[in-house]
Amino acid sequence: MHFAGPLADPTPAFHAADVFALPSAYESFGLVVLEALAVGLPVVATEVGIVPEVVEDGVNGFVVEADALVIRDRVVQLAGMPRDRLRSAARSTAEEHGWDRIARRY
Repeated sequence: MHFAGPLADPTPAFHAADVFALPSAYESFGLVVLEALAVGLPVVATEVGIVPEVVEDGVNGFVVEADALVIRDRVVQLAGMPRDRLRSAARSTAEEHGWDRIARRY
């Protein structure tokens, strides 16, 4: 794990990561989850904001309770799953929530 501090552009950090974890107690929306999915990162996150709508257990990540051991176990579980399948599922989920599709829905 590396703590890089504030980044003007998180894209390089996303590309360097294997998993995105967001163990938040509260998120109004959680755009960062969609950003992580868009670069193909599987997500481990608590049930906040958009997480329950976009994270599908075992497909593109896991929705977890706010417990450090549970979060650790799911990150380890993701490490043992096929990386290409996870990345493809993550990216596909993000594309469903792209601006063009959102605009058409509105």
